[in-house]
Amino acid sequence: MQIAIVTGASSGIGQSSAVQIARRGAGVILTYHGNQAGALETAAMIDKEGGSNAALRSGMEPGYSAYGTMKGGLVVLTRYLAKELSTRGIRVNSVSPGSTRTRIADNAFERFPEVIPGIAAKTALGRLGEPDDIGMVVAALLSAECHWITAQDVEVSGGYNL
Repeated sequence: MQIAIVTGASSGIGQSSAVQIARRGAGVILTYHGNQAGALETAAMIDKEGGSNAALRSGMEPGYSAYGTMKGGLVVLTRYLAKELSTRGIRVNSVSPGSTRTRIADNAFERFPEVIPGIAAKTALGRLGEPDDIGMVVAALLSAECHWITAQDVEVSGGYNL
């Protein structure tokens, strides 16, 4: 059985990714920080659809400087892990989402809706992303249709800054 580890699975992109992955038959390990109710909601959504969860784990969430640094490091880690694990038939890819309507920055999009038009104007598709826009790509990367994709960072941004 294929198993995916989804960080931040208590809301937004992580929640959508976990649900979309489980819909496709994979086991999911859910991690979260501080939002246990959201993580339990994600688990219930997966259970309702007939999926199963390997575990729920509470994790740590770094500050924005560490977050940005880790995002850059993730791209490099993706390539190295893909090379190291390829002999075992394990594919490794990462996803870099663009501006997505989530609870990031203490629900910034909800608290400051006036920033949305400016961001949407910089996006070729003219809108913010939604969690399912990202979650479906994450789940698709795990599917048999993408079995020849490894060592890639996939930008899912609606054409931001084109």
